[in-house]
Amino acid sequence: MKKWVKHNKIFLTGTLLALIFPIILNFVLFSGTSRFAFGNGNTWLNFWGSYSGSLISAAVAYFIASSQVKNVKKQMDRQLEDDLLRDKFNRTIDQLPALISLEEELTNAVNGMLLAESNRDFLLKEFKDLTEEESYQIKYNEKYFRETNLKYIDKVERTDLQVEIMEDLRFYDRFRSAISMEVPDYKELETLYSKLNSVNDMDEKLLIQHHILRLETEKDHLKSLKKDIWEQFFDNEILEKTQNTLSKLEEEIHTTKKLIDKPDINLLRELLANN
Repeated sequence: MKKWVKHNKIFLTGTLLALIFPIILNFVLFSGTSRFAFGNGNTWLNFWGSYSGSLISAAVAYFIASSQVKNVKKQMDRQLEDDLLRDKFNRTIDQLPALISLEEELTNAVNGMLLAESNRDFLLKEFKDLTEEESYQIKYNEKYFRETNLKYIDKVERTDLQVEIMEDLRFYDRFRSAISMEVPDYKELETLYSKLNSVNDMDEKLLIQHHILRLETEKDHLKSLKKDIWEQFFDNEILEKTQNTLSKLEEEIHTTKKLIDKPDINLLRELLANN
């Protein structure tokens, strides 16, 4: 009742004023003392009849119009919901090939990281004198990353899943690239240092020093790159994060296949609410 009164406050106020106004007018003009009062009791009785009839007609018209507007709004809302559900259904179905391709790529990433971590642990266990720092510099063979599969990410309906897949695959690409590099022993540096001590010509000395500096910088950069990527891998628990993303992706694939096999309106509404 309170809700109805709140939504019809203007109508109720107008009705109340319309009812009170003739009463006030009657007391002011039809009191028998006012020279501005016209007509007798029958005249005012007829006025009241036509006036109240007009009010009732206006009220009925108002409620009919209000009801029609509400019904039209409900129909439009229902139509909009149906259109959204239909669009959501089509886009959800269309994403299945992309999901399967990304699942394959993410599985390769997980397996690649598991293999690299396992190989590193094996080397640390077998070679007792091998330090953590040295283990970062070893070359580990990794699976090839197909960057072309990243184009499928835009097909994924869930934005949060899109972001997670992108982050995980991008990291794996950098991880794979870094740990697959082999840090050269740079025997050339030993030769250059020996040569530097035996050369007297200043111009030639400068050239050798420049060459040594370039090789040392390259070596330090490569070692730092490999160390940093391994530290990110462990500190940010990348393997566990990627496995979690893969689980979410597999769940999305299962839901999509379920919709294809048996479209469910409630499941569609749930998907629409989550996105």
